Amino acid sequence: MSKYQDVVEDIIHKIETNEYTEKLPTEDQLIEQYQVSRNTVRNAIRTLKKQGILFSIQGSGVFVRHTKDDDSIWLNGSRGITEDCPHHHIETDVKGFHIMMAGEELSKRMQCELTTPIYYIERVRKMDGVPMAIEYTYYNKDLIPSLDRRIASGSIYQYIKEDLKLNIGFSDKYFHVKTLSAQEAEVLGLEEGNPALEVEDRVHLSNGQLFNVSRIVYNYTNTHFYVSNIE
Repeated sequence: MSKYQDVVEDIIHKIETNEYTEKLPTEDQLIEQYQVSRNTVRNAIRTLKKQGILFSIQGSGVFVRHTKDDDSIWLNGSRGITEDCPHHHIETDVKGFHIMMAGEELSKRMQCELTTPIYYIERVRKMDGVPMAIEYTYYNKDLIPSLDRRIASGSIYQYIKEDLKLNIGFSDKYFHVKTLSAQEAEVLGLEEGNPALEVEDRVHLSNGQLFNVSRIVYNYTNTHFYVSNIE
């Protein structure tokens, strides 16, 4: 993980643990605290502003934004449900896990070569014991090695960042409104034909490589979202 990402993660931790509740230390204080360059601190602050976590007031400093419920999923990026809902108990039930070779259609979706090994993982994510989403996900095995069921039963993004030391860069999201199939309704504890928000997520590493394509079907009764409007 890069130095600026370390600073980002630590500031988020300090906000979540109420060490930073209003105003952040000055830029010089952060440089001294983290023993990093001014550009590193500025990149970290810029990233947190883009995530809607911080904002600046000219001449006054950098402040914590208080706009988000702690059970809302941030749609601007791809932190993952575990990070988006830190005060809730998140469970993951792995329904399917296998490795496949990318065919013509999948290689186009994953922007990879034919026969590239791809992990296919199907998971049900629960918040406080209640199903909130079904995930159908593909990971490029050349970029994300050594995935297994144990890792998939927790936070895959945490594994990518903390164990593989890779930086997640940006994502493109496509939204669809649909009705639930009988199978999806049964998994989510709803009725066939109930409404659902489906999000197709294409996530890239900081070097631009596409490593993850997901299709996520959310439970409309208990899932909340928010978007940061950042100028």
